[in-house]
Amino acid sequence: MIRLRAKIRSLREEYHEFLRYFFWGLIGTGLNIGLYELFIRILPIHYLVINFIVWFITVLFGYYTNRKFVFKRLAKPLPETLIEAGRFVGFRVVSGIADTGTMWLFFSLLGFNEVLAKLIANIIASLINYFTSKLVVFKRPNRSMEDIKISLNK
Repeated sequence: MIRLRAKIRSLREEYHEFLRYFFWGLIGTGLNIGLYELFIRILPIHYLVINFIVWFITVLFGYYTNRKFVFKRLAKPLPETLIEAGRFVGFRVVSGIADTGTMWLFFSLLGFNEVLAKLIANIIASLINYFTSKLVVFKRPNRSMEDIKISLNK
């Protein structure tokens, strides 16, 4: 009975964590698309440069919200925080490349509407971001790789 309660509590926490990630991800996606739309209208710059600027702003927003509100990490000594932030930014570079590549594919090659291409790019980048944040960047200190494998197989 105690194991069942612990399992239910664990599932509930993972569900709430996912909802927090989803909520802040929606806010971040809205910020990303909104800034892209604003900048594309007011700045005489190529759309991929604007996409990079917007991506950078969104990464800063994402690190703050993921650390504080989604994964609820407490303050760490500066060296540990810098390592964590470096991992976060590093994985966001990967998702940023995927975002830009998706924009290029859907907008430049396939002729999709810019905003639709941006939405598709954000979905792909969000999936990359969720799994890298959960399993690497903000991984619980005592969480083993076996726990992670079990979590992914649920």
